[in-house]
Amino acid sequence: MAKTKALAPEISPLRTKSHTGWLQPPFIRCAVLAAKYGHPRMPSRPAIHRPQGSGAADRARATRDRERQALRPSPAERGYDDEWRVARKLHLLANPMCTVPSCTRSATDVDHVVSIAERPELRLDPSNFRSMCHEHHAQRTARDQGFARTGSLNAVNAPQRGASHPTWLGPSVVPITVVCGPPASGKSAFVQERAGARDLILDLDVIASMITMRPIYQAPASARDAALRWRNQHLKLCSIRRAWPSAWLIVSEPKAPWREWWATTLKPTRVVVIEAPADACLARIWADDRRPEMVKRVHADAVTQWWADYSRRDADVVLRPGHRPTTGLALSRT
Repeated sequence: MAKTKALAPEISPLRTKSHTGWLQPPFIRCAVLAAKYGHPRMPSRPAIHRPQGSGAADRARATRDRERQALRPSPAERGYDDEWRVARKLHLLANPMCTVPSCTRSATDVDHVVSIAERPELRLDPSNFRSMCHEHHAQRTARDQGFARTGSLNAVNAPQRGASHPTWLGPSVVPITVVCGPPASGKSAFVQERAGARDLILDLDVIASMITMRPIYQAPASARDAALRWRNQHLKLCSIRRAWPSAWLIVSEPKAPWREWWATTLKPTRVVVIEAPADACLARIWADDRRPEMVKRVHADAVTQWWADYSRRDADVVLRPGHRPTTGLALSRT
């Protein structure tokens, strides 16, 4: 108590006397002590617990983020160039209100009714445009690109679609072979006989099976979009770096213009077409126990449609059972 009395006159003139000695209101005492001795140093934020090895995990996450960003093409590569900006401005001038029912906001964005990836020829067609406010357009974009949750707040019912012919692909730096033909024509067997152990094989049936963890040909139809996106991401990787010795793309493509599109876009080493007769394909389909009955009917119809749509292209390597290739290109193991 004697020590407290000795310090009390020095601490503050605003002291009071009680039966226990010299006392000051707590806030005054703190202010006086801070003025004399300085404010204590307090942490600016709570400490963050970083377990051992978290630095490596952060670096790995950053690397994955950079790779995902590298996969995303530029706006011009996706079709949003100067011509699109002019068409967009003119459409907003003529249609200034959001077209979503019950929405009364002004339009800020122009949406493609059919995406550029699905119909690139309609990219600048005004009949394929619709005005939207930013909120509704963001909802539509999120659903199309597969990172939004569906719910009652979504005013535009648009499916999530993977592009069958993505316009943002570039020439592949990985030697790639495109193999075409009707269902059950032997495309997968052709590739398996020639692909190396470390080659990349892009077959939608196999990809859908891998994504859904179901037997081949038994993945639901809804898995096709995810399979297309997975395939397209790896095709984009093929245009960025040589991550595989070779790549093989298995597609149906009966029409010569679309095979020409793949040849122009990817710059493959060759485009192979397997002209397996329709009756042979149908026989394989109906004898294949891996295909459920409904899948057999769908694939059988696809064989008939493939031959109805088929047209040849001079640069293709055409294979027919019992015949030599129609070009001099070698088809030996790579």
